[in-house]
Amino acid sequence: NGFGIEEFLQFCEKTNITPSFAVNIYETAQDMADMVEYLNGDQSTEWGAKRAENGHVKPYGVKYVEIGNEEVIFNGDKKEDYKAYIERFNLLHTAMTKKDTTLKFIQAAWWRPESPNMEYVFRALNGKADYWDLHVGGDDPMAGLETDKQLAGMMQKFKSWDVNTKMQIAVFEENGSKHGIQRALGHATNLNAIRKHSEYVLTSSPANALQPYRQNDNDWDQGQIFFSPGQVWGMPPFYSQKMQAENHLPLRVESLVEGTLNVTATLSEDAKTLMLHVVNVGPELATSLNLGGFRLSGKDVNSYSIAGDLNSRNSPAHPDQFKTEHKTITIDPQNPSYIFPSNSYTILKIKQ
Repeated sequence: NGFGIEEFLQFCEKTNITPSFAVNIYETAQDMADMVEYLNGDQSTEWGAKRAENGHVKPYGVKYVEIGNEEVIFNGDKKEDYKAYIERFNLLHTAMTKKDTTLKFIQAAWWRPESPNMEYVFRALNGKADYWDLHVGGDDPMAGLETDKQLAGMMQKFKSWDVNTKMQIAVFEENGSKHGIQRALGHATNLNAIRKHSEYVLTSSPANALQPYRQNDNDWDQGQIFFSPGQVWGMPPFYSQKMQAENHLPLRVESLVEGTLNVTATLSEDAKTLMLHVVNVGPELATSLNLGGFRLSGKDVNSYSIAGDLNSRNSPAHPDQFKTEHKTITIDPQNPSYIFPSNSYTILKIKQ
């Protein structure tokens, strides 16, 4: 709440991040229409002209807006509360769409998979909400196993209610109370799960991106990037996120595991680069790799890894103690194998 919307959008511009933000469901329809015109309207509009007068001539080009956050979470599974949320969603959705028909909307009704109210909400907002916001846990280093089940079950219900639906899922909060190696592994397994379902999941957004050092006031002690007046440093989950962003490949390929490793594999469009995303929760583990028809071009493979005791974290005195370690390693092309460190997230980048 320390960010104003326009400050947030300017931050996103400077950091090359696609913005999305949530609005309060009790905003007025007129205020939301004016907001959209201010953010996305050209200078010929009343509010677009005001934005230009304030120094931002070009429209912000906002694409994603969430209406509410964790709605109907606190007072139980009550249909009348879901109905009230649907009414507010429709009111604000209509007002904003009149100003910009290209907006994509995320609905924030709290997901209760066993509740009949989920179908009620789905049918009411299908065709209006582009995404349903699912919040997941991240503290468990194997959190992705539960997230995998939730994503698969959620989409199965969508399709059972409307086989032609275009509604998808956005994971706009991965929550917990940790920011050490344990959370880095939990985030990595969550992203492995989301990678498996990437054709219908917009994104994963771990809370909190930014956290002031020693000023956390709500028990969600989970910042990826910590800062003080004179210093900024990343926590292990930040490096877990950074590793994946820097080693993204667009195609997912099948991966089968014998044992306890959590694994996904991705491939470049030219089929010449393979990425193995591997989380090892437990002791050091020597592993044989069967790459199928993918043939190594040589013995050298790039390895990116973060590892440590589950409670390990960085501090102002040691801001880089736990971060990604990059090595060029040698793997036998005929019998590829690798020893995954204890409590680690590793990416192996293999060239063909």
